[in-house]
Amino acid sequence: MPLAIVANVDTASPQLLHVHADHLDRPIMLTNGSKANVWEAVYRPFGEVHAMTGTATQNLRCGWKAVEPAGMAPRVSAFDTAPKVCN
Repeated sequence: MPLAIVANVDTASPQLLHVHADHLDRPIMLTNGSKANVWEAVYRPFGEVHAMTGTATQNLRCGWKAVEPAGMAPRVSAFDTAPKVCN
C-alpha cells in the first residue's frame, strides 16, 4: 500500500494525499496536507465495499487489487481464483 497519492498531477496545483490503511492493508481514508479527510471507505467482511464518500478518487482496494478504468480489459492474476479476502 503506498503512503501517498499525488492527485491533480496535470494541473497547476498538484495535491499530495496521504493514504491511511486498516489492519488488513485496505485503504480506509485519504487526507490532504491540512489533515482534512477527502476520501473514506467502509468495508464489509471479506473485502466488499459498503460505502465510499469524499471528493477524491483512488483506485486501490486490497493492496494488490486496483479497480480497472472503464473500457480496460481486466487483469488476470493468481488472486482471481482466491476468495475475496484482503490479507
